[in-house]
Amino acid sequence: TQSTWGELATFFMSSVSDDGGCGALEQFCILAKTARGKACEALIQQALNKPNVFVFGELLDMSNVQELEHTDGKPWLQLLRLFAHGTYADYKANAQSLPPMTAQQLTKLRQLTIVALAGQNKILPYALLQQELEIPHVRELEDLIIESIYSGLIKGRLDQKSNHLEVHYAIGRDIRPGELESMMTTLQSWCDGSEQLLHVIEDKIKFANSAHAEAKRDTQEFNSRFDSMKSSMKMQLASESSRSMTGQEFDSHEYNDEEKHRRRGRGPTSRLLGTLFSRKG
Repeated sequence: TQSTWGELATFFMSSVSDDGGCGALEQFCILAKTARGKACEALIQQALNKPNVFVFGELLDMSNVQELEHTDGKPWLQLLRLFAHGTYADYKANAQSLPPMTAQQLTKLRQLTIVALAGQNKILPYALLQQELEIPHVRELEDLIIESIYSGLIKGRLDQKSNHLEVHYAIGRDIRPGELESMMTTLQSWCDGSEQLLHVIEDKIKFANSAHAEAKRDTQEFNSRFDSMKSSMKMQLASESSRSMTGQEFDSHEYNDEEKHRRRGRGPTSRLLGTLFSRKG
C-alpha cells in the first residue's frame, strides 16, 4: 500500500548520512525497482521531501517511474521533472497541472532555483532573487540563501551594502533531455582550444630552450676568451717584471764593484790615473 511504501522509504532514508544527496537518492532508486503505481507516487513524494536530496536524474530514469507517464500518476512524474530541471517560475506557470506541494518542497525548489540562477550569473541582485522566488522580504531571502550555503548547494558571499549575492560556486543540476549533445559540443570545443594552446606552449618552450642553450654557449665562449686573455696578460706582466728585475740587478752589481774599487783606490779611475802617471815617469 501507499502508506507501507512511505514507511519503508522513511526507514531506508533515516539510515543514510548526509553526503550531498547521492547516497540517499541511490536508496530511492533501489526502492523504485519494485514500486509501481501509487507506491511509486509515494516514493517520489518522499524523495522530494528529503532535505538532503537535490539531484533526481537517476530516479527519473527508472522504468517504473517512467511508466507513470501513461497513468493517473503523471502529475507526480511531471513534478519530479520540475525538481530535476525546472525552477520556481516553471512551477508557478504549471501549478494547476501539478500536485500540491508541501512547504519543504517549496523551499527546496526555491533553493534549486537559486542554483540555476547562480549557474548563469555570479552576481545575483536581491531584487532579481525576490522576483524569481516570490519572496517579498529581504530577511527571508537572506535566510534562504544562508540555508542553501549550509546545505552545500552554493558558496558565496552576501553583500548587504550592495544588496546582492556574490556566487563563488554552485552544484550542477540534472541534465535536461537534449542538453547532452550541446554539452559534448562545448567540451569538444574546449578540448580543441586546449590542444591549440598546448601546441603554442610547446613552441614557446622549444624557443625558450633554444635561447637558453644559445645564451649558455655564448657565456661559455665569453668565459673561455676572458680566461685566455687573463692568462696572456698575466704572462706578459710576469715577463715585464722579470726583465725589470734583471736590469736592476745588473746596475746594482756594477755600482757595488765600482764602490769597492773606489774605496781601495783601485777603481777604474784610479787605475787609469795610475797608468798615465807611470808612463809619464
